[in-house]
Amino acid sequence: MTRIGRDGPVGQALAEGNREAALVAAAGTPAVDDLMAGLCHDLRTPLNAIIGFSEIIERELLGPLGSERYQNYATYIRQSGLDLLIAVESAIALTQQLAEARVATQKL
Repeated sequence: MTRIGRDGPVGQALAEGNREAALVAAAGTPAVDDLMAGLCHDLRTPLNAIIGFSEIIERELLGPLGSERYQNYATYIRQSGLDLLIAVESAIALTQQLAEARVATQKL
């Protein structure tokens, strides 16, 4: 198991100023898995609300907006939210792959 503390590989890499090595050493550890899962959940929840509300505005479901600029902004907000949601989903998938690879390696 990879330790994240100061005396583990991550801490040693950080002490040496090697951020990339620290990221590689930390990837797929249970602590990082938990952090990523929580972060992804915390991002997904408000993103879904932003996407939903921007779609309501964009479609003018509660009445006319009065200006085409508002509709353009709503479209931009919705698309940006969807792009960010895709990035979050990709991070979740990567975290799961790293966790599965760690479990498979431990079984060997």
